[in-house]
Amino acid sequence: MRARFPSCLLLACLPLTAPSTGQVLVGVGSDGAFEINTANGDTNHVLNMVGIEGATDGVEENLVFARTPLLDLLLLVNLDNWSFQALGSMGGGVRELAFDEARRELWGTSGSNLVQINHDSGHTVVVGQLYSTNPWVTMGQIKGLDYDVNRDRLVGTDSLSLWAIETSSGACTWIGAHNSPGLEDLHCDPDTGNYFGVAGPTSQLLQLDPVTGLATHKFWLYDGPFTGLASRGTRDTGTAYCVSVVNSTGQSAETLSFGSGTVSTGHALLATEGLPPGQPALLIASQAAAFLPPINGTVGFQCVIGYLAVFRDSMSFADGSGRVDHDVDLTNMPTRPTSTAVQTGETWNFQVWYRDDMGGATTNFSLPTRITFQ
Repeated sequence: MRARFPSCLLLACLPLTAPSTGQVLVGVGSDGAFEINTANGDTNHVLNMVGIEGATDGVEENLVFARTPLLDLLLLVNLDNWSFQALGSMGGGVRELAFDEARRELWGTSGSNLVQINHDSGHTVVVGQLYSTNPWVTMGQIKGLDYDVNRDRLVGTDSLSLWAIETSSGACTWIGAHNSPGLEDLHCDPDTGNYFGVAGPTSQLLQLDPVTGLATHKFWLYDGPFTGLASRGTRDTGTAYCVSVVNSTGQSAETLSFGSGTVSTGHALLATEGLPPGQPALLIASQAAAFLPPINGTVGFQCVIGYLAVFRDSMSFADGSGRVDHDVDLTNMPTRPTSTAVQTGETWNFQVWYRDDMGGATTNFSLPTRITFQ
């Protein structure tokens, strides 16, 4: 059960101004939370909170995880009304946070260890010690952490370098030197695949090259210093089209994509939410979009047509929250008569056909998503 605490337990909190609109970053530091405009470096002080550090994107749009080191509490900050909730205590002095939005896994660092964190309760489990797999590069304390959904990897920074971190062991592969010793935290933008960083003492916004790790100056920030960086953007980076019909749960199912679609990773991460719990869900995909009205046996609209990829071998049952995860192998799309590999520049449409009982009909379709692969 989620541990609930009064919103301002041992913390001073006061919402200051209404949040701005548009795609912006969120920085947290000793003075609370700020919106950061990546187009010009402007900052907007939106929440006054004493004793907050670290930040990473949350489970839904406009939610951010953060922490307070004084009590080792995991916090959930709501960016719609700039309030926050304490979820539970994290043991072991957790410092950095990173959320894998596709798999809903929250990661952190504690001293020299990689830990996995229950994002409902804050309970932590040590995965292993963080160590360099490159004998010629010494690894320092991780000061920035985030999950790159485009490249499907956990990444971290010490005072000198950018690292790719294996989540099953804590093994770290050197990506390159970022050459910014004051770097405090890292954010991987799911829409573009770009990396942003903040340099605390100098209050500087940086952009990091995901391939080489090199950091370049972007803007000097008026406020700061910042110890955490997250985003205010959407979790679904695909383009929804067509329509969906409400199911027996009272909501519409929706297929979401995570990341901008990178062919070189060999797979794409998707999820369908809003399904009737316990019911089977079948992912289908095509390069051709459709808008076919319901026929006998279904209440939903079929939004893909033609040369279909039907993922029969990975058909899943919705969990208790009505969610199914889809890890799509881009090298083996199950089309007929032979499988197909996704190519750079192709656009694919993904939708789920699922079982439901709605006034005599036995199936329904999710709202689809469209990805143009890079």
